[in-house]
Amino acid sequence: MQAALPAAIHAAVEGDPAMLLRLRRATAGPPVRLADLSAGLNVTTNCQDTRLPFALSAPLADRPALLEQGVTLDDHALYPFTHATVATNSVAHDCLLWPDAEGVSVPSTAPLPDVPALILDGRLDLRTPLENGQELARELPHASVVTVPGTGHDELDSDFTGCAAIALRRFADGRQVGDPCAGKSNAVSPYPIAPRRLSGFRVAPGTSGNRGRVVSAAIVSALDARAAILQDLFAGFEELRGGGLRGGSYALKGSDSLVLRRYRYVAGVRVSGSLRLGAGNTNGRVRVDGPGKLDGTLVLDGRGGARGTIGGRHVRARRLSAGAAAWACGRASSCVAPSSLRVPWPACLGSAPGSPARPLPRRGSACATGRR
Repeated sequence: MQAALPAAIHAAVEGDPAMLLRLRRATAGPPVRLADLSAGLNVTTNCQDTRLPFALSAPLADRPALLEQGVTLDDHALYPFTHATVATNSVAHDCLLWPDAEGVSVPSTAPLPDVPALILDGRLDLRTPLENGQELARELPHASVVTVPGTGHDELDSDFTGCAAIALRRFADGRQVGDPCAGKSNAVSPYPIAPRRLSGFRVAPGTSGNRGRVVSAAIVSALDARAAILQDLFAGFEELRGGGLRGGSYALKGSDSLVLRRYRYVAGVRVSGSLRLGAGNTNGRVRVDGPGKLDGTLVLDGRGGARGTIGGRHVRARRLSAGAAAWACGRASSCVAPSSLRVPWPACLGSAPGSPARPLPRRGSACATGRR
């Protein structure tokens, strides 16, 4: 989401809301059953365990004013949020009418047990930040703290590198945990702005004219669908299917077959076919319906290359070498490059490009490990 949002907002400001509208689905996630939630438990935990801008012994009539005073902190204390955001979304609102804490059992002040402990911290976790984990570790003589880069409140389900799972296995085996996340990164390159017209693409290397632009559009369409599948996966959807950016659809069939039906990433180019999702690549044969007579069939090699026929002529687009220029970019404001659309493949699904694809889990977790 972090990688996709900047381009989506920029495109929407320029009058193209397609990228932003598509993110609504991933943001909302799948429907949640009421039976899976406990509002009472959530409010109880927040009110009893959260540091509030008022004491629970404070009279109910005084609490709203105390809450307002708490929001008058300077901007530095609230960064990166605004005063209005903090005031509106604070859990303290749920506790304005919470009963007096008198008579409620308070946590013991006795030392915590002297037993091994593993504390996993998401480096981007704003709810229970790294400092909370470090503070807890000081109370546990034999605690190991592992900071998982690029993850938020749910480290296990959003760690592409697999280092959090390694830490868990070492801890469960009674081994020295160490720091398996050192040097790891869950960083995803920011998504580029999707062009609205075919002219926004450059000609694929080894091709020419609009025929080459159609090849570029077909390759990027497949990469975009792959990114959408992973977005669905980490959003928690059980059925991995959805709509193309500008029309058509994608769906995961079985464990590794990405099916495109008239998938449109850019207006005027529709891509259909079945692609194999491997660890690090997406390859297969697709039919391309381009503008005018620029229709045909392409075999995508999964690494930025393709061969086949477009408009009755043979085409062969060379593979994009590591570190090469973003060849699919047109105007600076409409830049789309296959390398920019690459999304890290979850380590638990295989790490080497070209290795056999492992079945994707049918639940929301990308690795089906540590699911809450």
